[in-house]
Amino acid sequence: MSFAVSFGAFGELSGEAMCTTGWTHFPFDAAIYRTEHMRQFFASVALLLAACTPSKAPDIAVEHGWARATVAGQHSAAAYLTIVNRGGDDRLVEVSVPRAGHAMLHSSSMDGGVMRMRDLSDGLAIPAGTTVELAPNGTHVMLSGLAAPLLAGEEFPATLRFARAGTKDLAIKVVEASAR
Repeated sequence: MSFAVSFGAFGELSGEAMCTTGWTHFPFDAAIYRTEHMRQFFASVALLLAACTPSKAPDIAVEHGWARATVAGQHSAAAYLTIVNRGGDDRLVEVSVPRAGHAMLHSSSMDGGVMRMRDLSDGLAIPAGTTVELAPNGTHVMLSGLAAPLLAGEEFPATLRFARAGTKDLAIKVVEASAR
């Protein structure tokens, strides 16, 4: 398609457009063009500025860490906790627990009457202004390689690493195996 614009004797604009069927002549109002063009320009600038504005920093708190007691010979357990985000979006990317050989984020769900567990290797989204509960039969921290049983009444440390908020330490309290 080609396009040509010309000025008339009194400053009016007119235009011609070449399309597959030939040349078409049409009147062209410059004031309307400028108004619409400016609207589009300012809308584009506003969108660009919004995209460049830094997002709100996350304000993360980790609370209520707990795990069930284990028995001798049991080398894995799950830990649960609450993550409160009073700021911008973040992502829990890693959990480390010195007491366990490995600590991994997992999600459990029912699939056809069978409980399935999957590794959350990409981490766990912590949206802005939300509370995320890691709880039984859902998202949890899988602890494997336990050298000794977790005993009711004791506590052990965990460190959670977030993509934006950095690291947060939490004490995990061990409760009776039948609790919660």
